[in-house]
Amino acid sequence: MLRAEAGARVHRVDRNADGLGGTAAPIEDHDGTAGSTSSPDRVLNVDFKGVLYAFQEAARLMFAHGTRGSIVTMASGAVDTGGAGLLRYGAAKAAVVQPTRTPATGLGPHGVRVDAVAPGRIRTPMTARPARAAQAHSEAVMTRMTPLGRVGEPDDVAHAVLYLASDASAFTTGRTLRPNGGVTMPW
Repeated sequence: MLRAEAGARVHRVDRNADGLGGTAAPIEDHDGTAGSTSSPDRVLNVDFKGVLYAFQEAARLMFAHGTRGSIVTMASGAVDTGGAGLLRYGAAKAAVVQPTRTPATGLGPHGVRVDAVAPGRIRTPMTARPARAAQAHSEAVMTRMTPLGRVGEPDDVAHAVLYLASDASAFTTGRTLRPNGGVTMPW
């Protein structure tokens, strides 16, 4: 009902600086060792399925209204690393990358580009440490790791999303842009 109502009211899909799968992503520490009894469902539901369903709905609305443009999904720098405690989160975000690449080939002929943003460590409430000293230590470590010598800011991610959503990237599709200060440089 809600989907039909929204589709009837909206004649285009607006750009959203959060991309698809932006701010609600839970990170739950888990390293895959025996003894963990918690279910991966919460992480997979938010970090993968939420992005997938939002992507599918955006594509459906764009097709229904003949809209050309860009869909930007939100992955994570965790797709490029094997960070301790990031098994579920990293797997869910890696699962976002493939459904970004595959539709790019099918939607491209219809004028729809599909790309992902996989940010590295960004200073947000999700990455904040409860103690001031722990936050300072975490940021110092990140600053040493990045060739650019600083921690990422939310605007760094917003600029990446805006680039992919704009005509400046009109000949780009199926790519993953990594605003991470150079911490990882995959092919």
